[in-house]
Amino acid sequence: MESSIDKVKVIVRYFKQSTTAADKLTKYLVDHGSPPKRLKQDCPTRWNSTFYMLERFIELEEPLRASMAVINKDLLVISLEEWKAFKVLCQVLRPFEEITRFVSGEKYITAGSVVIYTRCLAESLNLLMHDNVLCDVVYLIALN
Repeated sequence: MESSIDKVKVIVRYFKQSTTAADKLTKYLVDHGSPPKRLKQDCPTRWNSTFYMLERFIELEEPLRASMAVINKDLLVISLEEWKAFKVLCQVLRPFEEITRFVSGEKYITAGSVVIYTRCLAESLNLLMHDNVLCDVVYLIALN
């Protein structure tokens, strides 16, 4: 997935650096009755920032596609399989992000908390496996 995520980083960087592109995205959102939102750039030292970047990228899929079509710049193209993979990847990473956010807010982590968090993550992954979400991730990664 690294090459696909790198494509997202390039597109996000372009929208962050180009006021024209950012304005087109904002205009599309406002014209369609949505509050203006900006794309989020990831930070290499924070794994969850990549999750946040992908989550916002997915949230703005339709406005991004429309804006990129209007801009008609030689931006990288995100395939349908990659869009699906990002959605599935966010489903898988969401429980990890929630636990990370919760643990980061605590001053002291007890051993009992670690057991509970581990069980919660295991249960979340079991549910995703039951719904074949993890199989979809493996399949979509294999396509890339």
